[in-house]
Amino acid sequence: KDFGDDPEGLQCVANMRDPAMSGEMSKDSFSACMKDSGYGLLGHGSFRSAYSIPNRNDIIIKFVSPRLIKGGESFASKARKMNEREATGIFQTSSKLVVRVYDAADDFLWIKSEKVTPIKSWAEMIKYFPVLERSMKNMNVPKIFPALLRRDPHKELASIYQDPLLIDIVDLLKKFDAPTWDIRPSNVGYVTRDGEKQFVILDPGFGLP
Repeated sequence: KDFGDDPEGLQCVANMRDPAMSGEMSKDSFSACMKDSGYGLLGHGSFRSAYSIPNRNDIIIKFVSPRLIKGGESFASKARKMNEREATGIFQTSSKLVVRVYDAADDFLWIKSEKVTPIKSWAEMIKYFPVLERSMKNMNVPKIFPALLRRDPHKELASIYQDPLLIDIVDLLKKFDAPTWDIRPSNVGYVTRDGEKQFVILDPGFGLP
């Protein structure tokens, strides 16, 4: 109750759990049903769909994509596993870069998490990396930045590798074997904690190559 109403009481969710109904469901029809219940669509990803929660500006809910539910459990299992890994304590306590998860369905059909403001451009994103911002002026950031993530900053002597946020990201990705290509505009953002902006990773891409 501290994090919004229980979504299990929604007809939309009941339909997702009913094999006879889920086969007829689409992203659009599920979003329309959620809208009728006061939940606003924030966006669809390859594996999950995100919605605002009525009367809460700080928390959102992520569902396994209706498209995957429609295809059967073999299609939806990867998205459930992504929700599960994000919600587990070992990940939640691993880094300040992690989006906090407050509640989850028993089978991880959905999770409730912090609302993130996406960072949508490389120019905006690089401002969170003070060392890189100074070192990469007039350089091709979209091309060079992913290459930096594939190196071990703890073994590099060049100052460009010693950006604190870059080191934190590399350490987190290595710990959970998450892909480096997910660190890019629109898949990162910031949350407000204790009155300050905190850079976070929206979707760590668990289980993806």
